[in-house]
Amino acid sequence: MKFRFIFLLALTAFAISMGITIGQRLSSEAMAMMMGFIVGVAASVPTCYAMAWAMTRNITMPPPPPPETRVVVVSAPPNAAPTNASPTPQPSPIYNSASPFISPHATPIQQIVNPQRKFTVIGGEDNEQ
Repeated sequence: MKFRFIFLLALTAFAISMGITIGQRLSSEAMAMMMGFIVGVAASVPTCYAMAWAMTRNITMPPPPPPETRVVVVSAPPNAAPTNASPTPQPSPIYNSASPFISPHATPIQQIVNPQRKFTVIGGEDNEQ
């Protein structure tokens, strides 16, 4: 008990003397930066302990409910095509050199939504012939 008291007293005296020596030699900006670091670390310690405590708790969650089983019945209409028939051919989108983003088979609504755009390059040469 006596050794512990003497050790703590010597440690306290050392910390005070180091604090005074460092405080006299550092500029006010360096001292403010050091104090900000010390206070920031001290503020993060309780948060770290709280997070470690929360992560190590044993939380028992109830099991999820079993998934519903749904029965899906698909029936073909009486005039449906046979299953071995080839699909109806669709028009293939052909590359349109005037506007590569608009298919030549596009409906008028699609052409209104995607109108042709003209771009002007600023600072470029005009190559119009």
